[in-house]
Amino acid sequence: MQPGALTGTYRTSYDDYGALLRALSERAHQSCLVLTSREKPAELGLLESPTGPVRSLQLSGLDDRACQSLLAAKDIAGTATELRALARLYGGNPLALQLVAEPLRELFGGDIGAFLAAGDAFVGGIGQLLAQQFGRSTPLEQAILYWLAIEREPVSLSGFLTNLSEAVPQRALLVALESLRRRMLIERAPDRPAFTLQPVILEYVTDQLAEAIHQEVVDGQPRLLHSHALVQATAKEYMRRCQEQLIARPLLERLAGAYGDADALEKKLLILLDAWREQPHIEQGYGPGNVINLLRLLRGHLRGLDLARLAIRQAELQGVEMQATSLAGATIQDSTFTETFDAMMAVAISSTGEYWAAASRHGEIRVWEGGRLTLHQAWRAHTDMV
Repeated sequence: MQPGALTGTYRTSYDDYGALLRALSERAHQSCLVLTSREKPAELGLLESPTGPVRSLQLSGLDDRACQSLLAAKDIAGTATELRALARLYGGNPLALQLVAEPLRELFGGDIGAFLAAGDAFVGGIGQLLAQQFGRSTPLEQAILYWLAIEREPVSLSGFLTNLSEAVPQRALLVALESLRRRMLIERAPDRPAFTLQPVILEYVTDQLAEAIHQEVVDGQPRLLHSHALVQATAKEYMRRCQEQLIARPLLERLAGAYGDADALEKKLLILLDAWREQPHIEQGYGPGNVINLLRLLRGHLRGLDLARLAIRQAELQGVEMQATSLAGATIQDSTFTETFDAMMAVAISSTGEYWAAASRHGEIRVWEGGRLTLHQAWRAHTDMV
């Protein structure tokens, strides 16, 4: 199959295989062909039916008992809880379990608990197998997989359209989702029209996302920081903490290793903000919001920063110290504060950090005491936007 193309697309000079499958499907003959593949050829999707000569069977994962038998044949044993956790990590995939059995036995002495605690699911050829599948997907398919790794829960069609912005037509999204489904890289939620990832694929794509962003930042081309919100301020709190722990913090560790120390990394992140500041707000994407979240985790606060003229999306600012930070001319969207009111059009913080002031589009001004983050005074000073 052709890398970087929709599923079912053959490499150059391999189109004859598609013609052969069509001929075997449409012409009368006495033969029987059984084809196994991680991707369903497009020809079969058009000709198959439950009772016709062309049929397909999507193999689901093995149940816990079958997984236990497979692992026992490889001299791998453990408690029922450990065996169940290992089976679910790999979705009951027998090939994945066979691939992981040898390193589990040779490196961990067959101790499933120690293997799971190590947190590396990609030994024994699993990583190479997933890399092949991931590498054959199109850029839009990879963008969808990255969003699923960020969301970490089933995502609906409307959720994808919101995340990907209006630049991606609904028809293109549907085609990409169908292609990913044929690659067996995504699963449909059992109770609603939404999609998710198996645990081992989720781990792999999460790791790929952090590594890709790390490399892009080092190279000075932060495309994924621009197109994907790594930490979603509007998500549920437990999910936001999960995104910080599994995506943002590992990314900071990789970047700190590349730049030597936290100070050098902070300078690099501030350079990224300066570059986005020169662009129109509509072109800044998730970039400034991502960098602000990374700076918050890196520094523990956001004091003394120049955030003026930035388009800030999905920034978690609740309970964050921001004394002497400028937000002049910035737009703030899908972000969280300790307390909000209407749409804020201007924000100011006193040099000592003692008072915060914000003005709304309807003329209301509120002042908070920064130390206790409590409302100090509120009044309608104008009849229109401030």
